[in-house]
Amino acid sequence: MNHLFKYIILQNIVITFLLSAIIPKPPVFPDSTRYPSICYLPPDSALCMPTDMDGNFIDEVIDDLPIKFYFDIATEQCYPFGAQTCGGNENNFGSEEECQAICKRNSKEVVDKYDKNNLTTSKMK
Repeated sequence: MNHLFKYIILQNIVITFLLSAIIPKPPVFPDSTRYPSICYLPPDSALCMPTDMDGNFIDEVIDDLPIKFYFDIATEQCYPFGAQTCGGNENNFGSEEECQAICKRNSKEVVDKYDKNNLTTSKMK
């Protein structure tokens, strides 16, 4: 009986060894970059039709749109776009510096001076 017990233990060790060689270990992924939630939003220029005082649509092209900046998580850069004042989302910043201070990875700039939606440096960590 003692030999049978040793055989079973040895067999389990061999099976465990063989299975560990056959079955691959799960992949180890590096930590992903995390940004404030507004930085994940797609750029949205919120194009809208201009209206007159009565609310009727005007077929005019607006040539002078204010320039805003949005953060692109794929390139970790801020890019300009022409924005209108209707609709849109929070991924639009008044300057490239503000965009980078809030969204860029490992930004060392002070976010407090921009105070976008009460976001502070301590909340970013």
